[in-house]
Amino acid sequence: RVKGASLPLTSVIVTPNPASELVSVQLGGLQRTDVLISLIDLSGRVIEEKTITAGSTLGFFELQSVYSGNYLLKVTSGSSIETIQLVVQHLEIF
Repeated sequence: RVKGASLPLTSVIVTPNPASELVSVQLGGLQRTDVLISLIDLSGRVIEEKTITAGSTLGFFELQSVYSGNYLLKVTSGSSIETIQLVVQHLEIF
């Protein structure tokens, strides 16, 4: 197995979850290739994509303009794909 070639689910940390303003995606260990992270709604529409460049471990999504609800974070590293559920909860102010 080549280090950095695959990305096991246990090596991806999404925090906080549920999130309201900002969510971070932390990868375990430096990546040898770019990692694409897609924020996807449950209808399959890609809301936003970020790339964590080779040699980095951290990416962020700002969620202020994303509606409250359930989403998926799809993490793609080479041929390895991991999907993590993300809950966005904005505080309701009346």
